[in-house]
Amino acid sequence: PEGWDTSRVPLKVVKYPHPLLRKKTQDWTDFESGRLKTFAFNLFDAMYRQNGVGMAAPQMGVYFRVFVFNPTPEKVKKGRLITNPKILWRSEETEEMEEGCLSVPGMREPVRRPERIEVEY
Repeated sequence: PEGWDTSRVPLKVVKYPHPLLRKKTQDWTDFESGRLKTFAFNLFDAMYRQNGVGMAAPQMGVYFRVFVFNPTPEKVKKGRLITNPKILWRSEETEEMEEGCLSVPGMREPVRRPERIEVEY
């Protein structure tokens, strides 16, 4: 989408089954120009407008390994920006929680995940 990293623009969520959601992403490497700050603002804005708790770059049609999340959206300053995440360790213990996805509106399903992970970013 035009302007995604150069200006504050309202990004639209790419909806399933759009083929762009399966496109391979690449690492973010530009940490100097200010593009990431602008894009992060746009990601958070899109996430909050949709009442979400997480938003990944591919959901906006941008193919970098970048996502934002905030499990407590009422506390806007608690949001986190993650670039180029790599899972280093997963616990053997798992837990199941109901999850949804802004790219698949109206659908919520139980998902089993490790209780703890160690992530490098």
